[in-house]
Amino acid sequence: MALAFSSYPACNQHPQEVFDYVMKNKKAMPRTALRYAIELMPEELKAEAMMKDW
Repeated sequence: MALAFSSYPACNQHPQEVFDYVMKNKKAMPRTALRYAIELMPEELKAEAMMKDW
């Protein structure tokens, strides 16, 4: 299967899937990667993703 380039970030096309992935893996992600992954999400999802839960 060929991958097509999309000028739209994944969080715009699949916001719930990206959010679920971030929430599942955020403890292992560098903080910079986490912030980059959520930068285009709505504010309420950003706030939830940035909350420390460890």
